[in-house]
Amino acid sequence: MKIQLKEAIKKIIKHTFLYKIYLDVQNIHLKKLSHFIKSKRKQRTIRHYGKKFGIDTLIETGTYLGNTVEGLKSSFKKIISIELDKNLYERAKQKFSSYKHITIVQGDSGKVIPEILANTNYKCLFWLDAHDYSKEENRFIQTPIREELSHILSHSLIKNLDHVILIDDARLFTGQGDCSTLEEIRNFVFKTYPDWIFEIKNDIIRIHKRK
Repeated sequence: MKIQLKEAIKKIIKHTFLYKIYLDVQNIHLKKLSHFIKSKRKQRTIRHYGKKFGIDTLIETGTYLGNTVEGLKSSFKKIISIELDKNLYERAKQKFSSYKHITIVQGDSGKVIPEILANTNYKCLFWLDAHDYSKEENRFIQTPIREELSHILSHSLIKNLDHVILIDDARLFTGQGDCSTLEEIRNFVFKTYPDWIFEIKNDIIRIHKRK
């Protein structure tokens, strides 16, 4: 009955200004649904790697609105999320203030990560998503990925810890702007760990020891 009513309304308004408004609203709903599905898929991937490698500490770069932390707050014993923007940091800090196992840190992830790892003697799962990109140009404007990887790989080597690294938005690592190509990132990882896995699936770069 609801479907029939919906179709009847569409026919009535099809040749009026209301039809364009209707289509715009539908597109907004579709975009929100698509974003929700992608977000949940990414969270499942992070959760999967945490279980697969027996890791209970998640370190995220790029908190943004805190959706990843929210979706995974019950999946890890410790979560640290780094956000550069002060307003987003304050918002996330307040949002998760009642969770003792969640820490929101403000600053440049390329500089904050070594501070966090200085007293870390256990393997961690990294979700690297601190990318500043242009939606209009569909490319990164800048990304601290090289600095982040450098600190993580060095710590992994020095402490003999098999960290697992997941990097979001693989499609945008094209070498444009202040950004590396996928091949450059792969070669950078292989200089330290030539026998590690480097693969891309569902727009996520996955870097880890062979298991």
